[in-house]
Amino acid sequence: MGTYDLYLKNLFDDDGEEIIRNLFGEEVTKQENTDLLLGVPRFADDWYQLEGDNRFLHLEFQSTNDYTMGWRMANYRAAMAFKKVGWRKPFDLRQVAIYFGNDPLRMSRKISEHRLSFGYEVYDIRELPHPQFDIHNHAFNVNLMTLLGEATPRLRNWQSLISQACFLPDETLRS
Repeated sequence: MGTYDLYLKNLFDDDGEEIIRNLFGEEVTKQENTDLLLGVPRFADDWYQLEGDNRFLHLEFQSTNDYTMGWRMANYRAAMAFKKVGWRKPFDLRQVAIYFGNDPLRMSRKISEHRLSFGYEVYDIRELPHPQFDIHNHAFNVNLMTLLGEATPRLRNWQSLISQACFLPDETLRS
């Protein structure tokens, strides 16, 4: 923080209530702590750098309809922009929430409140394109995503995938 900023901060710390009353016509009831995190501390589910300058893809996976998803995505966007470019350069971030739940998808795709307008993508896994199930030519996880994305589950394919899972080298992946 610059010297001038620090001086002004100290003025508001000492006499902020009166200054705000005079400048904005508002009565202060409490001065909040200014030691801010970027919202609730969270870890993004997945975040990838794409080809090109400062292009990124952020994925969030949801098994429930989360009414706070828009605010979470805004929080992630701010944190990612700060981490990658310090808000000083263009930052191209595509944000996608992928829903895996059984109920109909009801999550909003934008925020338009509190003078904030912000959008992101939300898809039901069954809406996204996926390759054909192929136990011999696709990785296990590609086949898993294909089966999760099927509108009508095919028992034979699930049995093949479960059998293949038994031979995965990592116990965590097997389970």
